[in-house]
Amino acid sequence: MKEKMKMCGKIVRLTVPCLLAVFFVVITALYFYYDDVVRITEKGEGTYFTAEADEERSYSLKGRTIVQSYTTTREEIEKIGMSFEKRGDVSGIDLYAELRDADTGKVLQEWMVSADLLAKAGTFDYFTLDEPQVGKDRNLEMKLYTVETGENVGELLVRSSNSPKIYGALAVNGFLYRNAKLALAVMGDVEYVGDLFKAVVAGFLLMVILFYILMKKKKIVRTENLFLIAGIFIGAVYMMLFTPYSEPDGEVHVITAFYYADILNGEQPADESGKVLAREEDVNREGISRNLGLDTLNTSAEHFLEMEEDTRQAAFFRGKLQVPFSAHLPQTLGTALGMALGLGTIPTLYLGKCFAYIFYLLCCYFAIRLIPLGKMVLFCTALLPFSLETATSYSYDSTVLSLALLMTGYALYLKYEKKRITIWNVLFWFLLTAWITPCKIVYGFLGLLVLLFPKKKFKRNIYFYITCGMTGAVAGLSLLLSRLTTITKTVTGEMGNYFTIEMFFEDIPNSLMMIGRTIDQSADLYIKQLFGGVYSWFDVNLAWLFVIAYILLMCLAAASLQQEKYTLKISDKAVMGVVFLLVTAAIAASMLFTWTPKTADSIDGIQGRYFLPVLPLAVFLFNNRLILVQKNISRQLAMGMILVQFMTVMQLFTTIITK
Repeated sequence: MKEKMKMCGKIVRLTVPCLLAVFFVVITALYFYYDDVVRITEKGEGTYFTAEADEERSYSLKGRTIVQSYTTTREEIEKIGMSFEKRGDVSGIDLYAELRDADTGKVLQEWMVSADLLAKAGTFDYFTLDEPQVGKDRNLEMKLYTVETGENVGELLVRSSNSPKIYGALAVNGFLYRNAKLALAVMGDVEYVGDLFKAVVAGFLLMVILFYILMKKKKIVRTENLFLIAGIFIGAVYMMLFTPYSEPDGEVHVITAFYYADILNGEQPADESGKVLAREEDVNREGISRNLGLDTLNTSAEHFLEMEEDTRQAAFFRGKLQVPFSAHLPQTLGTALGMALGLGTIPTLYLGKCFAYIFYLLCCYFAIRLIPLGKMVLFCTALLPFSLETATSYSYDSTVLSLALLMTGYALYLKYEKKRITIWNVLFWFLLTAWITPCKIVYGFLGLLVLLFPKKKFKRNIYFYITCGMTGAVAGLSLLLSRLTTITKTVTGEMGNYFTIEMFFEDIPNSLMMIGRTIDQSADLYIKQLFGGVYSWFDVNLAWLFVIAYILLMCLAAASLQQEKYTLKISDKAVMGVVFLLVTAAIAASMLFTWTPKTADSIDGIQGRYFLPVLPLAVFLFNNRLILVQKNISRQLAMGMILVQFMTVMQLFTTIITK
């Protein structure tokens, strides 16, 4: 009997935590599904198309008939939205709207709405169809006019849009305006979103169960293998949600990758004025917007398997960034392959994003594998939400973050695990330093982690000093070869109407006050972006609850360092602290001298994501003997990261599809 009781107790201990985790995933998924996904998939609230309202331009409907044409992009339309502005007393004005087939002239539906009931300016008022209009590529027209039913002194206006999307023509009293369009939103059921949501939830369920099975095996599963399992799936979800161009400054990074992809494919990379050349459909970018939302997600989904249709060349609006080829190497290889295979714009862009993420996965995998202590610090850093958004993007920040985490892991590997540092170890360190420095100059200071290398592991002490000196020389030479112009303009104050080095030293008290104001005014935003509260162009925000959860996981990862085989010495922390402070100071200086106007009272342009490459160094500094974890909690941390990521993905998914 006792043996049976023990067996039952063991089974309970083995299965209950897993069942609780599965229950949490299922309940959370059901909440988000019925609260948001059902509205998009079954209640006609999925956005097919949006051309945002222009705040500065409107057309008065007083004595006018306005007609906006629209070519449908999806199979079924249930709602059409337009944006209105009310001026003065509109209580005696009725708005008449009429939807008709532009080819046959048939009136499909009519509406009459009192102007008083229309929403405030800048938002959309939706006209719901009694019978959804079916058929892709149909030519429809929305006709608007007003009737004054009483005395009033006001007028009703309809908002224009400055969207670059091509969706129809605008006519006012029969006169055609070729370069003007009304703000427009078209909605209907988007069924594939439900299937996508279920696939994401199923993937997380399988991952939770797989993690639990692996963690309960007597043989300890390597942390880097757990990272690879989680990273491949969660990264694929982020790649899907964060469509091309949605990352900060995404457009210029895409253009730069196309420039180098042209060279690899033997094409002319730029025209006489320096503007980057590409296929015309790449320049037009298939209607993909930089703003996250369901309409952009729809465009990506619909064109995902398209092949190239037109090989004519066109020019982007600008030239490439002044960075070396290596800064966008993974993205360039993916872009070049897509072009060589004749893929359309969307699959080509996703191939570039995919190559960037493969490079990130490889760097993080080997960083976690090599690092002899703090594996969970790298694990958690690599799986932070903005780390994954960055890693799956065209930005050179993806390359920088990949290399920075690898350099951190490799430096500690050489310090603690490698018995003898060879010429090949030194050459690889030089390669990493020379690669990361010209990508973003400020991260060249990561090369100073060479000071962690023990002298005794070199054949002679002199070789240690030569390695340190050569690391600095390699970083300096890579800058001279690739970023000399940028450095010169910054030092001489030729970057434009920005704060200069001379101004900094002319009034040091004010300069220090600028630094203080920057911390006071923006530290919360930096922390929020760093730990998963802000995304894309700062237009997707999550609650502080998510930020606190990720900070807690990082703190637990720091506290668990006491259970490691090796212990960080004060001298090691000193080196890490100096590198962290130098990178932080360099980030502030670069933004001050290349981005901040002379009249500003604080530093402009700093973002929380800039600190991701040195976040592990900061976490290592918080390791102490005051806060201790009594046992190894790596498995619990890994599961905790997966569950918090699931909550984050659920919130991001529903936020994006309802935008």
